Amino acid sequence: LIYVGMNVTINNHFYTIFEEYETATSRVSVMEAKKVTLELELQELLDEYVEYEGGLITALQNRDSDDLIALFEEYPDLLASENVQQVTEQIVKLTEDIVAAQAGEWLPGKYDRLVLKGGANQIALKYNSAAAVLPSRWFIPGDLPKKLPLYEVDGS
Repeated sequence: LIYVGMNVTINNHFYTIFEEYETATSRVSVMEAKKVTLELELQELLDEYVEYEGGLITALQNRDSDDLIALFEEYPDLLASENVQQVTEQIVKLTEDIVAAQAGEWLPGKYDRLVLKGGANQIALKYNSAAAVLPSRWFIPGDLPKKLPLYEVDGS
């Protein structure tokens, strides 16, 4: 009876930690997808800016004042520099959030506590530590991994 109780308790402990890990890694995946979207948006903005700059240089080289005036009139609608700055700031912030969600480091005043509290690497270390000691490792549920992978956190 003690064996059954210990088995149920330890199994539940592993499932709880594994669900925390799944939540943390899902949060990281969502942030990484958003970062890719922002990077693509930044690329489009930069392409528009390069196209505008190329037209401006061509108009200047050709001394075509009509093209030059048209480009200057179009520039306020383009707003490339402001949008580029905003998207770049969002990418930097999101990169910091991803690192925090992976590593679980606390950066006061910048991040939601929930993201930092559940750093995927911290959760994986807790799980892996429990899986490495007796008697816990004897009771790891068969549908769960014996060890959870860690993120390589580089901040880029």
